[in-house]
Amino acid sequence: MPRAVTSINGPTDWNEALDIICFGSPEQSVEGMKVVCHKLAQATGDPEGSLMNVLVKDADRLVSCLASKVAKTFDFSLTGASSRSCKYVLNTLMQTFQNKRLAHTVKESTLDSLITELLLWLLDERVLNMDDGSQLLKALNVCLCLKFCPLDRSRWPSPASSETFAIRNQKFFDLVVKCLIKLTKVLKRSTPYSEDEINIVRDIWAAYFITNVPI
Repeated sequence: MPRAVTSINGPTDWNEALDIICFGSPEQSVEGMKVVCHKLAQATGDPEGSLMNVLVKDADRLVSCLASKVAKTFDFSLTGASSRSCKYVLNTLMQTFQNKRLAHTVKESTLDSLITELLLWLLDERVLNMDDGSQLLKALNVCLCLKFCPLDRSRWPSPASSETFAIRNQKFFDLVVKCLIKLTKVLKRSTPYSEDEINIVRDIWAAYFITNVPI
């Protein structure tokens, strides 16, 4: 099994950083995310370099690790701890999805899991009571939008089947409704707004409701 802590000074390379993000505590994982953010910045500055090829190969693993770390860092902060690890995990996700090449290599199932996790925390009333709660909500909003913006529409999360929808928790359904209402109101207040923004909101509504809610 990979080691949660690789050295007293934190991870020293990409693989060690991924291990500590996946298996370390919220506080330990911050050190791994620092390394990842540094590598992401380097690769973005040299998109045709060898480092970018390494990151592309591990992009799905990275996002999967970060998705699982979202809940762990937020749960940790809810105990009264600092929200530092929450901020790092959201910032690392933002940096990852700002790179279109990396974003396009993430599996649809990984995206589905991540988007579900972000939605649940975006609409969790307890977040406002956390350390820097209002800033975390803004970061969650930005992070969620970035998941859709770099992707072709063919790679957006697929609508759930009728069987899956039937067993979906009603509370989650209500949260998604609230989220989309909130997003739509924000767009209406934002002028001027782009056609892409309008299309994003419209397609999310369609994907989650028009094809799933029985008439």
